[in-house]
Amino acid sequence: MAAVASAVKKAMPSIFISHGGGPAFFLKDQSNFGSEMQVGIKQLRELTKNLGLTEKPKAILLISAHWETSGPLRITSAPQPGLLYDYYGFPEEGYAPHLTYDCPGDPQLAQRIKSLLQAGGVDAVLDPKRQFDHGVFIPLKLVYPDASVPVVQVSLDQSLSPAFHWKLGTLLAPLREEGIMIIGSGQATHNMREGMKRMGRSISGRSSSSDSWAQEFPNWLTKIATSGMPVKAFEQAMLDWETAPGARMSHPREEHFIPFMVAAAAGLANRPDGTAARQVVDAYFVEVFSLASYAWL
Repeated sequence: MAAVASAVKKAMPSIFISHGGGPAFFLKDQSNFGSEMQVGIKQLRELTKNLGLTEKPKAILLISAHWETSGPLRITSAPQPGLLYDYYGFPEEGYAPHLTYDCPGDPQLAQRIKSLLQAGGVDAVLDPKRQFDHGVFIPLKLVYPDASVPVVQVSLDQSLSPAFHWKLGTLLAPLREEGIMIIGSGQATHNMREGMKRMGRSISGRSSSSDSWAQEFPNWLTKIATSGMPVKAFEQAMLDWETAPGARMSHPREEHFIPFMVAAAAGLANRPDGTAARQVVDAYFVEVFSLASYAWL
């Protein structure tokens, strides 16, 4: 019996990653982004080691803040989707051929995801033309730099409905038992207007007391993610997220927060009593952008 039990592999984690600003993690001159960004980069590079992951996942299913669709959800299905450099105004090292990530897709997994979603009442279609946006390749270039793990991306629904995306994460959760890592890629705080005010001036690591929202919301997020509260209470907190301290200042539009909900739902599925996430990144860039990231094991 012990031999059989030891052969059972643990499920792959579900992870929320704050993916930073465009290609900032890989630029030569990072002086505009604040001293703490290097802390976040180091923590992402060490993520798998710190989580005790001795084996790579068979594949990664990733939901990025940078792909929203109306109608059916879309799923990348090309064997080699390529990259979409969906940002502008950065130095040349932020683009091909200097910055690349040649990970394969996984058409078979794409079909499996489509079947799971449709069985749960969520319409989905395969998309053989969609390329990976920077919400995919920027964090993965730190976590799995050799680009050997196949990746499939699933779009967000343009409604940005918390209830819908919580359901989405729950439907995707069984893939963790099949060796698939689930990643929601967004940002713990994402107020571009406030961030741009600080670009090009001398900045420190974290926001000042006058920008308390930039710490209040990540602090709330960390508290509920790591508390181990019952899943129903966690889900309700997600549905009511706008009432959290600093919520709307942190996310004037919530596309960068919704991937957290998907990752959390996938991490908490079939665990009604809850389980505490681990905070895997605690850092800031440009003072008001929190890089807080979490993993459910």
